[in-house]
Amino acid sequence: MDYIELAGIVIVIATGCIKIIEAIIKDQVEKRMKLEKEKLSGSHTGDNLVSNWVQWSQTLEKRVKEAEETIGTLQEVIQYQKLKLMEMEDQNKALRGELQILKSKSK
Repeated sequence: MDYIELAGIVIVIATGCIKIIEAIIKDQVEKRMKLEKEKLSGSHTGDNLVSNWVQWSQTLEKRVKEAEETIGTLQEVIQYQKLKLMEMEDQNKALRGELQILKSKSK
């Protein structure tokens, strides 16, 4: 064999080895990119989860405030009703007293 043929064979073998190494490196890079994309999409999912919780808690706080306002209004109504009831009980006692007086006069 000539040195030229030997050099040609060495170049072909070296080129083949380089192509194999390139393919292995490319495969590893693609795997890492795929993992990073999955991590990134997972972090987006986590961000979405957090934003959903924040939105839910804000909605819940709004509902609690509305309920507190409603409770305050209802407590005012209850206080007013209690006062009215006490007035009516006093009127009832007064009317019973008048009725007793009228009954005693009629006898």
